[in-house]
Amino acid sequence: MAGYNPAIITYLRNPDDYDYDVDVDFAALNLTQYKLLYIPSTNFDILGGISATANRALIAIKSKIIDFVNVNRGSLIVLSQVAFGDEAYGFLPGVLEFTPHQFLDVDVTSDMMKISPRSDDRKMDHPAYWPGYWTGPIDWNGLRVLGYKARECPIPYGANQTCRATGQGELMKKMKKMKKNLAL
Repeated sequence: MAGYNPAIITYLRNPDDYDYDVDVDFAALNLTQYKLLYIPSTNFDILGGISATANRALIAIKSKIIDFVNVNRGSLIVLSQVAFGDEAYGFLPGVLEFTPHQFLDVDVTSDMMKISPRSDDRKMDHPAYWPGYWTGPIDWNGLRVLGYKARECPIPYGANQTCRATGQGELMKKMKKMKKNLAL
């Protein structure tokens, strides 16, 4: 947690309760009390990950999530949703162009180093494969690239954008000072 006290985190579930989302009323969540919304990889990718049911609930509150980021200046970290197919990242304001592709080596941007100086290129490499990368849309719907497939992001933004952004929360609004965080 990059030196933050874990007490500032509100969990929507017990990490050992893998059927947590059946009891969570996502529509009733007041996102304005948080600075960060963290959405883990799917439960197909990791034990204890977010389920398709919870992902659909997030899609149902898409406008609240967009306001959380754009109006309330909240930050969003979203891990891999490859297993959700057409519903992957459906709570974001626009479609991200994703390519499933397995690889091990990633590089990080200067934005990542500002947020988490310990998350360097070496530490972000996976012992297992990364599930894929994003190639667009141009300027990522206003999100920032924090990491990418090694040596494959010469132009991260703009009309000539050429970048394979990775799936470890790299497409995230630059974080401000953390106050309270919500982990799904």
